[in-house]
Amino acid sequence: MANKELTQMLNTLRRSLPRPLQLHSTAKAAMSMSDEQIYACSALACQLAEQGNMLDAKDLLVGLSTIDPENAFVHSCLAALYMRMEEKDLAAGEFLYTLQLNPQDIAATTNLAELYFENGDLEKAKKYLDQAILLDETGENPFASRAKALKELLINLEEGK
Repeated sequence: MANKELTQMLNTLRRSLPRPLQLHSTAKAAMSMSDEQIYACSALACQLAEQGNMLDAKDLLVGLSTIDPENAFVHSCLAALYMRMEEKDLAAGEFLYTLQLNPQDIAATTNLAELYFENGDLEKAKKYLDQAILLDETGENPFASRAKALKELLINLEEGK
């Protein structure tokens, strides 16, 4: 078979094949999930965790964090779940990432401080407790109230040394 005939056959074959799939910049775009659907699935994951289905909740939140990697709420939920599962290193990493995405997240700031407190890293705990307290402009956020209580405990522990 001559090269010309082979080239014609290849060109005919190329034209008959479907066009390549359009690449999406994110999995979220490829999955066509709205923010409302992401939040609804996150709420479902929280319900699963409350019912004791930690692994299912984790799988759902990890999937959501893959679909929408810059969603601070999803990462905060995943961090809180890791915290409940006693996966403290994973929880700390997710809280730190949450704070990169949303530095104003009082819940993530307080939870991260609590993790550092539990691990004995009192300097980092104090830093994040102070930050959580400063973020609460109204003085009514329950996480900031918890941060204040933890800070008082920390001060009492330091004074008792």
